[in-house]
Amino acid sequence: MYKACIFDLDGTLTDTLESLTYSVNETLMKLGLPQITSEQCKNFVGNGARYLIARALEASGDTGLSLIEKAMETYGQVFKKYCTYRVAPYEGIVELL
Repeated sequence: MYKACIFDLDGTLTDTLESLTYSVNETLMKLGLPQITSEQCKNFVGNGARYLIARALEASGDTGLSLIEKAMETYGQVFKKYCTYRVAPYEGIVELL
């Protein structure tokens, strides 16, 4: 008999794309770079925050990733504040659980 189930919340049970896009774009704005689209962000997620930020920087013009360390520091602060921004469970998840 099972006593517990473990679920991956971020992107599995809850839709966090808007939160991630917002946090990435806040980071880019603070660095004086252009924002990315939600679709770009969707394509960049899945391999961790550093990969996400690196791809966002490249898409915004920092192809040499000269701002990666500053961007990671900034993103950490921004995401801490906005990690639940417009996060909601996917349709049917509440009933499933």
